[in-house]
Amino acid sequence: MTGSSAIRHSPRAVPIKTADGRVVADFSTPPDWRDLKKATGAAPIPVDLTAILAEDHHRAYGRPWVLGRCYYDELLARGLKSTDRVLDLGCGAGRVGIWLIPFLETGHYYGVENHLGTLAAFAAYECVLHDLLAKQPHLLLDDEFRVDSFGARFDVVLDFNVSVHLPVEQRERLFRRVAATCEPGARLFMPRKPKVEGHVLERLGFELVDRRSVAYPLLKDWPADFDTSDRWYEFRLTPQPTT
Repeated sequence: MTGSSAIRHSPRAVPIKTADGRVVADFSTPPDWRDLKKATGAAPIPVDLTAILAEDHHRAYGRPWVLGRCYYDELLARGLKSTDRVLDLGCGAGRVGIWLIPFLETGHYYGVENHLGTLAAFAAYECVLHDLLAKQPHLLLDDEFRVDSFGARFDVVLDFNVSVHLPVEQRERLFRRVAATCEPGARLFMPRKPKVEGHVLERLGFELVDRRSVAYPLLKDWPADFDTSDRWYEFRLTPQPTT
């Protein structure tokens, strides 16, 4: 037998939950995983376990997997603390999460993604490969990025090219949820120009405090046909006056 049907048991994995607290998949029966995001009236598509083992998720970003380490190094340079509670919007397969989780205190990493196949690669492959289960990262599968369902208050929020792909209305709902779940003074990082309409971030209390070009040392000596730098935007949440 070949493919997922030949796999009878999965390694231990980080639970993937939904906004109502349900566990998405029983990781002891991987052939039953279904990527509901691609089910448009047809039968849900099984998660491609063979692709996960082949690490196809490392090549799904357009730029190399090592960029996650570049992001992590830049966050450290900007004062990321191990005590911070970090919200990773569109955490994907853990390109930056695999670096953040071991650095942060146990239970301080929160990732949300809307694609089960990608999140399964993070939960059942990358977290196992990098021995991250004991750090108890929180992973959420949700179309609407309902980050309030974590029941946590965040110090740092990462939006690494996620909100730019959302419809206008969903983007504003997302940032309202983010603002409502952040501690005063929380920082929001975007390595590309924010795509927000009507100064949404400013209205929610996110003040732009830094904007600069960042070149990634790990990439500078490699021949590349992709961007080896970004223009990072850093916002800080200023509490809004009550009325």
